[in-house]
Amino acid sequence: MRETRLKFCTLYTLDSVISDVVKSVQGDYEQCVSILDGIKNLDESVCKKNSFFLNIVNKFDCKEKYSVIWRCTHCVKAYREWLCAVSIPFYVDGVFVKPCNAFCSKVEETCPFFRPALKETHAGDPSFICKDPFIASHKNYIEVLRDGENKSDDDNNVSQDCYERCHLESQLAASQSTTGCDSIPSQNFLSSSKHRIKDPSQAV
Repeated sequence: MRETRLKFCTLYTLDSVISDVVKSVQGDYEQCVSILDGIKNLDESVCKKNSFFLNIVNKFDCKEKYSVIWRCTHCVKAYREWLCAVSIPFYVDGVFVKPCNAFCSKVEETCPFFRPALKETHAGDPSFICKDPFIASHKNYIEVLRDGENKSDDDNNVSQDCYERCHLESQLAASQSTTGCDSIPSQNFLSSSKHRIKDPSQAV
């Protein structure tokens, strides 16, 4: 399972999206298929949501430069990774870990200004802004993959740390460590002070 990736959210391996509670269940063939179907359906739903964003981007004149360094391709990639991060559960050594706010910030940084449709939006704010309460957070995870778990943030199965893109990459290629992250996410990563979340707002 550690070498099998999701079809759309390709940075996530099958092993990293299934909790130890689910793995420990001695189920029959039908239960196993049901769990895998749930993961497949979740991945497909993320793909469909991403297609809506692509329709918006396609209306933007990507040939015109809106940034000195960023292009629409960077924006699309960042949005896809953020959407996967707030939709796909991620476990490190059986511990549920939230995505860092860097996923959301990258979208703000790389995407062009999208004009808001809501009149209530503050003047000058784009339609996508990480501090917006309507921007999805880690609480929007599909709970079907966490059946049987205590979902309280105080529970031992939920880490107060967050993960970054490089931690996903290190699970796919343990031999690579070019991003400054731990080569293999582990309890050492969870206890590392540089990854510790002091302010809950740091996690999306």
